[in-house]
Amino acid sequence: MRKLWIISAAVLLLGCVPLLADQSLQEVFDLSESYGEYDKYIELDPELEYIGDLEIPAGLRVYLNGHGALIQGRSYSTSIKVMGSLLDLSNCVIVDGYYGIYYDTLSAGSIHSNTVVGCRYSGISVMYQDMNFDVEIWDNIITDCVIGFLCIEDWIPVYIGYNTVYGMEMFRYAELCPD
Repeated sequence: MRKLWIISAAVLLLGCVPLLADQSLQEVFDLSESYGEYDKYIELDPELEYIGDLEIPAGLRVYLNGHGALIQGRSYSTSIKVMGSLLDLSNCVIVDGYYGIYYDTLSAGSIHSNTVVGCRYSGISVMYQDMNFDVEIWDNIITDCVIGFLCIEDWIPVYIGYNTVYGMEMFRYAELCPD
């Protein structure tokens, strides 16, 4: 009887291993295929936890739907960094990291229906944009980040609306930095 109990417990624990596994978001990106208008089409498994280490290189069109999946940031890094590409991002839960979502030079896309929690600096940053590219930010929840949104003064995303930003009293909803 004891042997049967040990075997049952081992099978049960081994069955739970995929639920506990961390997977690199960069690896998922690298292995993803194209679909429709996107060069990379990614749908995350909400049962897995992902490591926020994604850097999207220039010139790509990327779709990422988290389906509620948790993306765990690293202390002084960016969970999702877009460098000169288009990223349509939705339904992710991003926790920790220095920046949650960072759009860099010549980047575009939409950020909607995400939750960003506990970033050490900014939840969503849109920096050094070219006037020919557009970023839209709506229907997100951002909490416990030093700054909810960070943008440069000369370029504000084409649309920011219906976002909920919570934090401590010293935290700011948005900051527009000089060029």
